Amino acid sequence: MQTILIIDDDRDICLLLKRFLTRHNYDVIEAYSGKKALELLEETEPSLVMCDFRLEDMEGNTLLGKIKEKYLHLPVIIMTGYSDIKIAVEVMKMGAFDYITKPLFPDEILVTIKKALEAPAEDREHVRQDRTSSSSASVSRPKNEAPAATADTNKPNIIHSGDYIFGDSTVFKQLIQQIDLVAPTNYSVIIYGETIWDPLVLAGKFESKMLITIAMIAVALSTLATNIAANIVSPANDFSNLSPRKINFRMGGYITGILGILICPWKLIADPNGYIFTWLIAYSSLLGPVGGIMIADYYFLKRQELNVEDLYRSAGMYSYSNGFNMRAIIALLLGILPNLPGFLV
Repeated sequence: MQTILIIDDDRDICLLLKRFLTRHNYDVIEAYSGKKALELLEETEPSLVMCDFRLEDMEGNTLLGKIKEKYLHLPVIIMTGYSDIKIAVEVMKMGAFDYITKPLFPDEILVTIKKALEAPAEDREHVRQDRTSSSSASVSRPKNEAPAATADTNKPNIIHSGDYIFGDSTVFKQLIQQIDLVAPTNYSVIIYGETIWDPLVLAGKFESKMLITIAMIAVALSTLATNIAANIVSPANDFSNLSPRKINFRMGGYITGILGILICPWKLIADPNGYIFTWLIAYSSLLGPVGGIMIADYYFLKRQELNVEDLYRSAGMYSYSNGFNMRAIIALLLGILPNLPGFLV
């Protein structure tokens, strides 16, 4: 099995290409930086390299020069955005076999890889020179235009059955390949050439004003109907239960709102990495032990028996010590403790 080294600081791109190429019988290794890629080249012997032109730690031409310095006959395919194509052509003159523009198309990926792997070293040089010459005259295809479909002399056979449509035309098969590439993922990079995780930004990419209006209304309704209920109602009840005589539900809602402002949520969502890998993981480190304690108490200690009446009695079996179960609090702290080293390192 031939091995392909993918170099891209966008982990979504790496995962997307790895899934796609693995299904086509290629072994894939990934590097998220130029430095890591050079280390992997020392340890492994890939058959081909697919490299993004813009990396965080070095430019594609710098990395290409280092690769070609040690591995002259190793084919390198540059992945680039539309604004980088002229630069990519210059990189090809430095020894890259070919380039692929983003957004990526399955057929183009497979054809380019196949050409690079099958061409002998001397033929790769001729292909690279031809590609560079043609690129100088015609920089790239239109932004939203897929590679031209192969002519199909047979009449397309499209069958509609209930909720499904089947066909055997070339265009339909290309459509199925595109769906097969994107369906297991949520990667907007295939369509727009970049990773978009914010639904508001994604809605802004739509060309139809009607579609944008519908998307904005849907976001507003979901925020009012779901997010407010999920993020305000529950903590408002929790604050109220801490001291029912002093804090009612409305006051609990006010406290929740003030705390929501103090944590500066706009800073959390400004950086998706910080939001996902710091805030949500820290949040889950609290929810995990709480869920574990409730499950253990209900299934193992209480044997799935719940005294509903005592839930509403101040002196019932669930009152514990002034309403606090110290054993559960200790268990919570012990459950959180193993997570602390991950935040300190």
